[in-house]
Formats: sequence, structure tokens, C-alpha cells
Amino acid sequence: MKKWIALALCVLMAVCMIACDKEAETTKKEGGQPSPAGVTYAVTYQNTTIELGGDAKDVIAALGTPTSQKEGGSCAGQGTLTVYTYPSLTVTVLTVGDKQTIDQLTFTDDGIKTAKGITIGSARDAVVKAYGEATTATDTVMTYTSGNKSLKIGLKDGFVKSIDFIQAT
Repeated sequence: MKKWIALALCVLMAVCMIACDKEAETTKKEGGQPSPAGVTYAVTYQNTTIELGGDAKDVIAALGTPTSQKEGGSCAGQGTLTVYTYPSLTVTVLTVGDKQTIDQLTFTDDGIKTAKGITIGSARDAVVKAYGEATTATDTVMTYTSGNKSLKIGLKDGFVKSIDFIQAT
């Protein structure tokens, strides 16, 4: 009987080690934190890939002149936030010293889609089909979080009303 218990414990340990190794591999690929299934914290807009937390200088240059631009201090007091507004998208950039990073991406209409094809107006079921179950969810907000990055999808009557990619500072 003791041999069977020892064998079962060895098998259980082997399974745990394999699972931990796969999680570590996912963590390496995602830059430190495993992300929820299928979530990419980036969008492509006007043939430019905009990655949450990525360098903003080249992105803003590639997007060209915004329809508006507003600058102010960050709420955490960690630098300056500049909001660049383009058709269908606002890009918020955090500047600390010489470093500019993409801090938030907000869809303003259905003229832009996530990497999985979700846009304002998509059904909640389409979001779940594309991304799986959210990290946290209510009737009005689905949030997919990995480390300090979140994809927040606002809902109204079962349809997407807002899409925000947010980096916590």
C-alpha cells in the first residue's frame, strides 16, 4: 500500500512540475505575466502597431497630426500625460523624463477593432468567444488583466459600448 501512495505522490509531483514549467514558458513570452487566453495588449491603427507600454515616439510620429492634443499631469504624479485624439482612437502617452510610453488606448467608435475583431457594437458573446471568460466581469464591464495591463470592455444591454487598453503605473 505504501508503494502505491509513494507512486501516486511521484506522479502528482511530475504533473505539477510540468504545469509550472508551462506557466514559466508563457510568462517569458508575455513579458513577465501570463496573459489571459488570446488577449494582445496592442492594436493596429493606420498600419501602425500600437503596443500598450511600448515606446510612443515612433508611434505618434507614424500616426501623424492628431485632431486634438491635450497635455496634463498624471494622476499618480509620475510625469506628464498627453492625450492624442485621432478618428476612432485616443492614445494617451506618459512622459517621464525623456521616456514616452503608451499608457492607454481608447476606442471612440466602431472604426477600429481589437486584434480578435471586437469593436464597439460587438455582442458580449462575441467577446467571450474571442477572448474567453474575463479575469473579472459584471453586467457592465469585462476586464482581462495581465500584470499591470488591462483590457476593459464596457457593456450596455449585452453589447460593447467602450474598449480601453490601460496600463497601471
